[in-house]
Amino acid sequence: DGRHVAFVAMDDVYVVSLPPVGLEAVEVDLARPAMPLRRLTTDGGGYVSWTEGGRTLTWSYANVVYRQRLEDKDGPTATAVTATYATRFGTSLTR
Repeated sequence: DGRHVAFVAMDDVYVVSLPPVGLEAVEVDLARPAMPLRRLTTDGGGYVSWTEGGRTLTWSYANVVYRQRLEDKDGPTATAVTATYATRFGTSLTR
């Protein structure tokens, strides 16, 4: 939606509200943020992506995929992912 940015810092996922800015870069201080900042993980996360037109953030950690709607304050929902793939030795199952 252009009003938020999600990023990974020190292996955790954050989302921050962006003020209207010009051409200058915005620096986010995790210890003393100048704008609203939410830390979404404490155990780590990566592969951050937006869905639902910028209303929901997704990320993964190990074999779990998380979804967090920005307006939901209760925390993310988690879905365990099971992937199967064929190898030259047979089929592998990862959890």
